Amino acid sequence: MTTPLTGTIDEIAAGNAGQVLRFRKLAVLMANYTDPAITTIVDSTDGTTLSIAGEYKTVGYLDSQQGGVLTPSMTTSDSMAYGKVQPINEYTTARGLTVAFTMKESQKTVFEGYYGLDLSAIQAKSTTKEITWDVPDLPPVFYKRILLLGQHGDGADAIWGGQFLPRCALSDIGAQTYSDADDFVYPVTYKTLTDDAIGTGQRPFFAGPGLASLGATPLGFTVGA
Repeated sequence: MTTPLTGTIDEIAAGNAGQVLRFRKLAVLMANYTDPAITTIVDSTDGTTLSIAGEYKTVGYLDSQQGGVLTPSMTTSDSMAYGKVQPINEYTTARGLTVAFTMKESQKTVFEGYYGLDLSAIQAKSTTKEITWDVPDLPPVFYKRILLLGQHGDGADAIWGGQFLPRCALSDIGAQTYSDADDFVYPVTYKTLTDDAIGTGQRPFFAGPGLASLGATPLGFTVGA
């Protein structure tokens, strides 16, 4: 039998401020769908150093107000029975997730992410260094792997929160402004899809040296052997 909770309301609530995370630093990395899936975000020694597969490329600076926004959605269907005013069962019929962020740098990884194109064959001209490509009227779906990686705290207190989205399709792009008052930015929204090869469309990670300060059950999980 599980030990009952006893004591004052504060003791039962047992709030832990160390588990309230605010990711003051953020990196967004992209890779092609054919590149390896992310299975860990830290090195295999003591987990105090980030280690990301080299195929993943950073998009660089991001808009600070938006950051990275994950928007889940869910559709359910109720099962009703004669004489009952409440559903007797509920079934999930659809579940979705989008990720949105605004990239600020003009560079190859950003261009590929914004235009939804594979630019691996594009080169700068040898004499002028000019770079150009054509955007098709109906570009093919160019699936990307996306990793959002945030950091709460610093140094020995750092906790990293990652969201690996293994199969993403570009679903919307935002406006761009030529202006002396605004940066020329690249706003995108990606729809996440299940990667059948690994059996998921979303893989969260929590790691970092700061987990050690949270006691024997970091974030409520027991520690394996």
